[in-house]
Amino acid sequence: MNVWEKLQNWYRGTYVPPLKNDPDSSVIMISFGHYNQPFLAKLMGIVGRFWLAHWQWIIGVVLVIVGIWKR
Repeated sequence: MNVWEKLQNWYRGTYVPPLKNDPDSSVIMISFGHYNQPFLAKLMGIVGRFWLAHWQWIIGVVLVIVGIWKR
């Protein structure tokens, strides 16, 4: 397993299998399970999505601040 695969597995998180159906219940639940990401991976995803949605504004504001600072 190389570094890239280890990083992908870490970012995906740990797999949580679906709950077992109760044999005595008349309700049947169908689920495929889900992954729980580590806190840092969730934070990286939030920051990445924010950057992709607002990168124009971020770069513009940084350039204005640098321009005012160097004045």
